[in-house]
Amino acid sequence: MKYYNSCLGCGVSLQTTNENKNGYILNENNKYCLSCFKLKNYGQYTQKIIDTNEINKIIDSVIENASNSRIYYLIDLFNLHTSINFEILEKLNKNNVETVFIINKVDLFRDISNLEKITDFFVEYIKNLGFKEPMFLIMNNSSKKLIAELILVIQECNKNQYFIGVSNSGKSTMINSMLKELYNNNQIVESYIPNTTEKIIPLSIENKEVFDTPGFSRDFSILKNIDPSFLREFNPEKRIKQFTFQLNDGHSIVLDTLFGISVESTVKVNIHIYVSKKTNLHRTKTVNLENYILKNIVNYDYLSKFERSEMSYKKYKIKANNDFVIYIADIGWIVAKSNEQFNLSLSSIYLNYINITSHYQDNDFIWYNHIKD
Repeated sequence: MKYYNSCLGCGVSLQTTNENKNGYILNENNKYCLSCFKLKNYGQYTQKIIDTNEINKIIDSVIENASNSRIYYLIDLFNLHTSINFEILEKLNKNNVETVFIINKVDLFRDISNLEKITDFFVEYIKNLGFKEPMFLIMNNSSKKLIAELILVIQECNKNQYFIGVSNSGKSTMINSMLKELYNNNQIVESYIPNTTEKIIPLSIENKEVFDTPGFSRDFSILKNIDPSFLREFNPEKRIKQFTFQLNDGHSIVLDTLFGISVESTVKVNIHIYVSKKTNLHRTKTVNLENYILKNIVNYDYLSKFERSEMSYKKYKIKANNDFVIYIADIGWIVAKSNEQFNLSLSSIYLNYINITSHYQDNDFIWYNHIKD
């Protein structure tokens, strides 16, 4: 009988003495802690204590001791801005760590025929951060061809190999795709729950030692405030859907009652919204916006734990004939354009929970050019 010291799912030390602590198992021969077992087999989430400071220490230790290691840094294309941690990248560059950047979740986008242009953009982007000759891989976990290419890259490396990235960037899913392709086995627990992996998990891929690591926390994520049972709604499983509207002055679009998009303009404004197909979008007059949100909020259970505030606004004055992109972390993004200058506002009673950044398309959001319809 084989006994395991740590959980194959999350990496924590296994123990049989305290069921209220992480790593609890019923029998000494269990290879998954009870929490991971329930999550892996039944989709049941057990509340766990996550020490983000400890996770940061683990990642720092990996980087500081990476003189004979290669690190694969995952970039979540859907959550681009929050998946790039400049502090981590600075440490990798400062320590001259061999780093391979993996652009993950490209399968969520309709047009991925021009992957070379996406890669070219990221190469320049990362070079501007100080990396001299960065190596890039494109990843789609449902593509056997891309999985096989990654396996070959791992086989050709004689160093210890670590996979790092922000929480929910797809590290464990990607590693499981390789294990399934090679051995028909997906032993790491993967889920929509942030920080499912808590410790370093050693694995063997074609006799090469690789390590899954806990995802470092994003500075600001709406997922932290959502009951885990609803997190699936925020993780697109298939392609992102483009919703297109033409908004007149005084009209709004409401997204799941989470926030509204409104315009002030003398002409029609083209609004393209890129979100999960599960997202509900409703068109209404701006004067009715707040009443609609308050009336229908009961239909969205995932918002039940959010503390409501007064309706807050984030306003933009947008130049004519320019694609203006508003990126909303974990939700998607909005592209607005008109042939005349116009005002656009985001309004929400939950605005404090939403991470918003914005750019004109000709700045560092240029990658949008390569994946839009």
